[in-house]
Amino acid sequence: MRFQNATAVTVTAMSRNSTIQEWQPPKIYDIRDTAFPIFEPPATDYSSVSHETPLVIDNGSWHFRAGWATEDTPRLDIPSLIARWRDRKAQQTYTLVGNDVNVDGMARSNAKSPYDLNLIANYDLLEGVYDYIFHKLGVSGDGSVDHPVVMTEPVSTPFHNRKCTIESG
Repeated sequence: MRFQNATAVTVTAMSRNSTIQEWQPPKIYDIRDTAFPIFEPPATDYSSVSHETPLVIDNGSWHFRAGWATEDTPRLDIPSLIARWRDRKAQQTYTLVGNDVNVDGMARSNAKSPYDLNLIANYDLLEGVYDYIFHKLGVSGDGSVDHPVVMTEPVSTPFHNRKCTIESG
C-alpha cells in the first residue's frame, strides 16, 4: 500500500514545554532493481591468429592469465580453482573452472586449487585448467597444440615440478 497522497495529521501532545508537535507520515522511497546488461564475451576470429604466434600462459598461484603474445593484455584472467562433481540424477560429471565454480553450491564445496602454497601439487587439476584455457582461446585439442606455448613458473621451482608441468601442458 502506498501512502504518497496521505495528508499530514496534526497530533496535539503536551510535552514539558507545552508545544504542539505535528506528525508527518514517513517518506517511502521507490527502490527498483537495476537491469544489468548481459555479459557476452567479445566475438573474435581465431583463424586470423597465425600458427607461429605463441600462446602465453601465466601460472599464477592465485590467477591464471592466458592470451596471445601479440596482444597487450591477457585474454583470460581466471581464478585458479577447478571443481569436478557428479550429478547422480543426470548421471553426468561436471568440470567447472575459474569463476564458473561459484555457479553451483555443490561445485563450490568441491572447489580445489592445483597449488599448495606456490608449488603445483595436483597435476590432474592443472591439466583440466589447461584444457579450459585452450578451449576458451580456440586452440584445437586434437592431442597437440599447433602454437608455441610460453609458460611462466615461480622462482626456484624444483626440477621435478618443472618436469611434471611440462608433461601436463
